[in-house]
Amino acid sequence: MAALTPLAIAMLALLRERPMHPYEMHQTLLERHQDRVMKVRPGSLYHTIERLHSDGLVAVKSVEREGNRPERTTYRILPAGERALTQRVADLLHEWGTDYPSFPVAIGEAHFLPKETAISSLKERMALIERDLAVIENGQHEATKRGVDPVVLLSGNYLHHMLSAEHDWLVRTIELIETEEYSWPNN
Repeated sequence: MAALTPLAIAMLALLRERPMHPYEMHQTLLERHQDRVMKVRPGSLYHTIERLHSDGLVAVKSVEREGNRPERTTYRILPAGERALTQRVADLLHEWGTDYPSFPVAIGEAHFLPKETAISSLKERMALIERDLAVIENGQHEATKRGVDPVVLLSGNYLHHMLSAEHDWLVRTIELIETEEYSWPNN
């Protein structure tokens, strides 16, 4: 069995809450804004549930059909799934590694761009981060109003803090470039 992907972890965690069918899992992940920390696509979700099933981590609880609609298969987590979920989450919490994001590479080579292009691009990134921060804040607020347990919102809280730190760094870096405290090559 391969290591659990972020989507597999999220799906097992949902099934730990209660049995669900894949469409319900998809909707719940979107409601919780998990699509901000991983790819949440219906095709990937169905492929992942099939893999979890074939690996013996989940089982079919029931298959239902309403009228002309397609069958709806509800899954439940198995003890092996509970163990795999617990182990993988614990491993990921204590591991320290590098994800190799692209932004540090780009910022390290930004001096090859004309100064105005670099500033403009950084300001565009900052605007996108501001938009995402507003979406996260709104989602956290709405979830809290609905009585969602704050512990379920930890990933959104983490993401908000990480984006806030990047936003603050961008503000300062743009200021340093604009005020010429950072010398910029003439390109």
